[in-house]
Amino acid sequence: TSAIKLLGSKIIFISKKRLTNLIEKVFNMKLYMIHVGFYDIALMDGLYEQHGNYFVAADTAKDAKIHVSENPTFKHKKMHIDGIKEVNTIDGFQVTLVKDPGNNSSVSYSYDEVKKLK
Repeated sequence: TSAIKLLGSKIIFISKKRLTNLIEKVFNMKLYMIHVGFYDIALMDGLYEQHGNYFVAADTAKDAKIHVSENPTFKHKKMHIDGIKEVNTIDGFQVTLVKDPGNNSSVSYSYDEVKKLK
């Protein structure tokens, strides 16, 4: 069977397979943790390599690499990628990404707030 989409006076036929592929591309994003390294001249004259992690939603590890490589801080600090981890489960729970409506509902806890957690 085919899905039919009306665009003005034009009718476009989309095969079921193509429609399934489009839906999977939109709804099957994966979570990647990208471990980066860099040398910062302001810290110990750049003697030691500093590290950080970026979390990226992407279709593939290659897409995640491209995404983080375009980050302004990544470019400015001349960072490099030490490794990429596709995060599918955590402590026995599956990770499923759901499109955020745009309210950026992340919560961060400061050093002092973490110390107060009992």
